[in-house]
Amino acid sequence: MITSRVVLGSLALSLLSLGCGAGADGDPDDELTGAQKDSVDGAVSFWQNEYGVTFTNDDGDWVVYTGCYGPAARGGENTTVGPGYIARVVLKKATPAGQKVVNDEGPFEDPNGNVIGFTAIGHAGLGGFTWHHSRGNAPFTFGPNEAWEISGRICAVDHGGFGVSGAKVVDGPRLDDSGHGALAIDVDFTDGWTNGAPLLTLRYVYRVEHDVVKMWTMVIERCGNGDCGSGAPGAAYIGEPKFVSAVNGGGYRRLAMFNTANEIAQNSVSSNGSCLWTGASPTKSTGQCDGDHRIRARFDYGALDSGTNGNCDSNSHQCLNTVMQAYPVDDDGNLTPGREPSLWEGAPFGLDAWARASASRGQANPNDSPFGGAQWSCHGGSTGSENNRRWELVGLSKDGGDRYTNAAMYFHAWESGTGTYDCEPMSRRFGPDGERFAVYAQFAFNEGWKY
Repeated sequence: MITSRVVLGSLALSLLSLGCGAGADGDPDDELTGAQKDSVDGAVSFWQNEYGVTFTNDDGDWVVYTGCYGPAARGGENTTVGPGYIARVVLKKATPAGQKVVNDEGPFEDPNGNVIGFTAIGHAGLGGFTWHHSRGNAPFTFGPNEAWEISGRICAVDHGGFGVSGAKVVDGPRLDDSGHGALAIDVDFTDGWTNGAPLLTLRYVYRVEHDVVKMWTMVIERCGNGDCGSGAPGAAYIGEPKFVSAVNGGGYRRLAMFNTANEIAQNSVSSNGSCLWTGASPTKSTGQCDGDHRIRARFDYGALDSGTNGNCDSNSHQCLNTVMQAYPVDDDGNLTPGREPSLWEGAPFGLDAWARASASRGQANPNDSPFGGAQWSCHGGSTGSENNRRWELVGLSKDGGDRYTNAAMYFHAWESGTGTYDCEPMSRRFGPDGERFAVYAQFAFNEGWKY
């Protein structure tokens, strides 16, 4: 069992120079000793080293890092990956684009020096958590000194204090009595003024079965009503908190979202009639999904007019499904697998409940400023509006075979415009200290998911 807290920047040498997978090709299972491995005969096994855990089921390898490893931990190397979420998936069978479907260990900055956080499509793996963060005395407008990205793949030590400040494994990795892989890990986030005291914590709880990976995740707010930190320029505000399901492999051709009847979800307030990615440039528009009873998203190989047919098969065309539901937090504040989940929209718990609760909380500004490149109504500026409580489908670059090389599904509590500097009305004060919201997710290739 790993129980020690990860201290960012504590590695004297880069992971590359150590010759281990976490810095070379990113597999934390390289160069493990026999004492570090733990597996049994059967469908699920795992192995671990000081950087992370790899679970193996019938589909392939699922990698979760247990610490944040960015440039400071790598001797300045322009590479980062964060803890808690599924950062890599390598299938046993190859897709049209190879076996590696998800690989979030990648550049920290782009060639122009911009930090690659959650706004870079195809990053944040499966279950990564991200938000738009801001500080100020309302009303204020956004700019580089008022608004920032905070992403689960970025270490606070590498980003002026904004990002993951620590991680601690609280259970496992192990195999439970049913032979399923088990892991629980807490991930802390700070900004530049909280000085190591987290303003938000995530708890990830996993159960890895032979054909599905189940993830329960709880968001814990720890910046009471936005009043936290020392010497800050004002209260803390949060915008567009969301979980991500992102791929940069697999050779997928389409992104689709489904309802509980396993039909393509149909929209009522979004401009696109159905929850399908239209293939347009994401710099101009993205696919939205407000469909009633929405519950599942799929990366597949279907044509836009092929309905529910995603051309999925068990050989070279394995479609990746993400099921997302609201989940109740225990009365004592814990997160226990096995309770009854609910549909995302309208549940009395979960991220949609967070959106509705935030509708009455203080705004950074009641009016949008032009700094983010657009000045508009922000769909009315309320986090409780159905126009803002939507999921999102985004595909970016494609290869010569018209297959996505970067694509993502975003499961928002609420949206907040085009990026970090947009839609001040959608950034709201943090909730009470200790406020908690949880989700239940399933990740499976083809038919392993269930609800």
